[in-house]
Amino acid sequence: MAIVSDANILSSLAAADALDLLPKVFPGDDIFIPLAVEQELQAGLAYGKSYLERIFWAIESGDIQILRLTDAERILTTS
Repeated sequence: MAIVSDANILSSLAAADALDLLPKVFPGDDIFIPLAVEQELQAGLAYGKSYLERIFWAIESGDIQILRLTDAERILTTS
């Protein structure tokens, strides 16, 4: 199953240094975030929330994946 997360739960888990709970709660499931969530987390990191770096480490390692829009979906968002 695919799990799609928002910034709130990820930032809370990162602040508690508990991102490792996600694969324990959802074993074998892929964890995704929309591109907008990645951008929101980037803004928090730029604002000085250094604990958010843990999320970007998880993205770099493949534990969390970015859910990107297809070309057809992107067209729908601009029309």
